[in-house]
Amino acid sequence: EDDIFIYDREKEQAIKIPKIDSEITEYSGDPSISGDGRYITYHAYRRADGGVWFSDIVVYDLDSGKFKIATRGFDGEIDSNSEYPVISADGRFVAFQSQVSDLVVDDTNGTRDVFVYMNELFGMEKNEIYLPMILK
Repeated sequence: EDDIFIYDREKEQAIKIPKIDSEITEYSGDPSISGDGRYITYHAYRRADGGVWFSDIVVYDLDSGKFKIATRGFDGEIDSNSEYPVISADGRFVAFQSQVSDLVVDDTNGTRDVFVYMNELFGMEKNEIYLPMILK
């Protein structure tokens, strides 16, 4: 298993970011941290039903100890991988690439897309949106 650690300079110690679900094997990578160090985003490979591995983009709030999974589609499931997250300095936006087909309506191109997830900083209810990036 791969783990994510953050070094707390005030306490002079490394802090391990907890797993989303201790019952599921999880491999984490590609961490990105907000400017104030409060939010960490990373991808987490986890074994889904049937033994298939998928990766989610996770946002973790160090202050509250809460997680948000940023890559759940309309039906709450994932059907492919999301990777390479980068979080904005204020922790509000997370950009990532994904092959998940139902993060936005009519994603029928069958290829990886770049998305921006708007994280309303854990204090607001269901104000999450996905903005597909159009690159030419």
